[in-house]
Amino acid sequence: MAAHVKEPAQLRVPAQNERTSGEAEWALVITDEGVLLTTACDHTDHDLEAHDVAWSKNAAPDVPARKAWRLEHLAELLPPSYWLPAPSG
Repeated sequence: MAAHVKEPAQLRVPAQNERTSGEAEWALVITDEGVLLTTACDHTDHDLEAHDVAWSKNAAPDVPARKAWRLEHLAELLPPSYWLPAPSG
């Protein structure tokens, strides 16, 4: 998975100007077949961020990686601290 965290940079996700930056983040994709885990690049415009965080996040589209994994297949690989207990009731 670590290699896919770098994938948005390899895809040459464009920065709009020198006042923007990208962040690699985990992303969940909800499908009819289940939940997928992937990475994505979220660009932020720092000048806009000083006025409105939502505008700064919407200045450029999020770019997902090309590969995703079924979350259920990763469950056994992730430590228990990654999971919240199931709600009771």
